[in-house]
Amino acid sequence: MENNTQIEKLRNIIKINDLLVVPFPKLNPDEKEKVREWRNNENIRKWMYSDHLITKEEHDGFINKLEKDNKKFYWIVKDNNTTIG
Repeated sequence: MENNTQIEKLRNIIKINDLLVVPFPKLNPDEKEKVREWRNNENIRKWMYSDHLITKEEHDGFINKLEKDNKKFYWIVKDNNTTIG
């Protein structure tokens, strides 16, 4: 039970001072699209395992799978509602 509690904590938004750490499944549609734009940026995608342009459908599928995955977690970091990474 302890492990499930820790996993659930990772699935929630975390506040650290003025920062918010938001798991990908909790992003709004605009934030999800921003992450996809970052991922598709030529300077970023050349370093990824797969360097093709990610479609919206592929990106949405990736994020949807994260909701059930207990081993992979991805977040964005916001400072005063500005996404910084």
